[in-house]
Amino acid sequence: MPIHPLIVHFPIALLLTSAVFAVLSIIVPSKKEIFKDVSFWNLLVGTIAALLAVLSGLAQEDTLVQNHEIHEIMELHEKLGFVCLSLFTIMVIWNIIRKRNMNNSEWKLYTLVLVLSCTLLGYSGTLGGKMVFEEGAGVKPMEKIIEQEGFEHDH
Repeated sequence: MPIHPLIVHFPIALLLTSAVFAVLSIIVPSKKEIFKDVSFWNLLVGTIAALLAVLSGLAQEDTLVQNHEIHEIMELHEKLGFVCLSLFTIMVIWNIIRKRNMNNSEWKLYTLVLVLSCTLLGYSGTLGGKMVFEEGAGVKPMEKIIEQEGFEHDH
């Protein structure tokens, strides 16, 4: 059973949540510190989950039946996975090193980089969805399954 599709939603959700709370820390100054902390923990756990997603994607790559279109999309999706993982890892390190010493300008820059990294992550996820939902990567044809199981549905 392919594990990559089961894992990928967690880093996407956690990393997007991290960006949302970073933005909220700028918009709602009275909650700035708590929102920064929530952002950091989502970023940290999301980055670990992203590592697992990348590793599971690499493991599944050789077992995936591919045509030219799927292969081209997958290559870009894989490269973006590495880029996103690298960016989020840098963000974690940046936050750990500079966390309490960031002035407002640096925090705004940090937040901008986080939001842009999430935009790239969203594009990578869109490519993954395109491979599955438009090109049929990893999807068994339903007609074949119905024939094998002998199930028919009449109305």
